[in-house]
Amino acid sequence: MGILSGSMNLFRVYFNDPFSFNTLQLSDILEQYSFNALYSDEKNINYGFVPFEYPEKESFQDSSLLYGEHILFGMRYDEKKINAKFFNLEFVALKKKFMEENRKEFLSKMDVEFIKNTLTNRLTKSAVPNSTIVEILLVPENKEAFISVQTTKIFEALSHLFKSAFDISIYQETFVELAKRVLNNPSKMDRVLQL
Repeated sequence: MGILSGSMNLFRVYFNDPFSFNTLQLSDILEQYSFNALYSDEKNINYGFVPFEYPEKESFQDSSLLYGEHILFGMRYDEKKINAKFFNLEFVALKKKFMEENRKEFLSKMDVEFIKNTLTNRLTKSAVPNSTIVEILLVPENKEAFISVQTTKIFEALSHLFKSAFDISIYQETFVELAKRVLNNPSKMDRVLQL
């Protein structure tokens, strides 16, 4: 994992809602919204919380959440993807087979959609998911968290998990908020924005 190897970029996210959970409550909540508790083989995208030290572990009960005064855990994000070239080859073969079996010279739009959906479902079930582990460093007293991966999909999944598990909405800092914080003089920034 990135933090353990000694080098990584962290992205800051914020929340305005109060975070007042003790370690036992936090462990129970993370367990309830863990990857294994939320996993479904039928879904193309699965995500949930995982222990920081051992993301393959199923339980938070045996895992430590506190590292010094920091709370560390992770999120696993699995997405099943189908290679586009492979899909196209299989689609052509399935179209040909469908036309032969149904004695058709042309396919209607409905036939094409049916074939695409059938093929997508078949290939997705057998697809091996790509896994991403996101490390999360939670700093409740500052109402912020640091995450190791910052993509739109990851942020949406993390936002959903935080809202579901902790009833907390997380957000990213805007450029104006960043400038105000960095300049440490909000009134100057407000005057610049009024121009």
